[in-house]
Amino acid sequence: MKSKRIMLIATMLSLVLLMQPIMASAGLFGFFGNLFTPRMPANTEVIPQWEPLQDQTIKQGSPDNTIIYKDITDKCTDKYRKRTFTIKSYHRNYYLAFKGKDLIIFGLNPDYYGTEKVTIDCNGAKASFKLTVKEKEQYNNGDENENDNDENTGNENDEYLQKIGLLPSIRIPQEQAKPGQTIQIRITMTNTGNKKLKDTKVSATILDLGERKTTTLRTLKTGTRQTKILLLEIPEDAQPGEYDIKLTMKNNLVKRIKYRQITITE
Repeated sequence: MKSKRIMLIATMLSLVLLMQPIMASAGLFGFFGNLFTPRMPANTEVIPQWEPLQDQTIKQGSPDNTIIYKDITDKCTDKYRKRTFTIKSYHRNYYLAFKGKDLIIFGLNPDYYGTEKVTIDCNGAKASFKLTVKEKEQYNNGDENENDNDENTGNENDEYLQKIGLLPSIRIPQEQAKPGQTIQIRITMTNTGNKKLKDTKVSATILDLGERKTTTLRTLKTGTRQTKILLLEIPEDAQPGEYDIKLTMKNNLVKRIKYRQITITE
């Protein structure tokens, strides 16, 4: 009986050895595994797929760990590999990080507002969306006409501004620039009122490019004027076209907003 078992085992091993080349050529060894585990096609580059990303908006001064895009990692699909996410865009005024499935912000500059493009990489596939940090309206002097494009419109708001002492004049010597160049903005503020103005913050923002510069006028005495120069750098990847610049001048008494337009050429 024992010898018969040994002969049976030897016969089965021989059959397996004889059938191995045939099974290998037919791909039967991996048959059952392929039923349950997706395999990357041979000699084929498989690119992960992103769902379209929606633009996002948060408030100026948002605290650390504010979610700016919920479940963003669910937007990328890769059937064959474990997904790895990295942030490819650089941001001067805040930091981004992943927390679980969400994208969060921290270290946000409390004075910053504007729009920037955020780029995420998933296993070599990139997707982008625009993140807008919306300005917090802290001051209100009745100057609600934010589309005012004149240096001095002569309306009731300007009369009020003259009484309290802030009258701005804006000049952009070069209104056309190429990517990588710098735009100079000269802002002259005159105190026509009867109070000394302190800590007037002056900022210029290219809204669609997220470029922003800020300076502070510490003191402006009655009957005097001072000029501040802001230099805005045009990003290397900026597309040709017309762009609005938002100019803001504000202190504890007044907030003044003006708009100017520049052209970016090839």
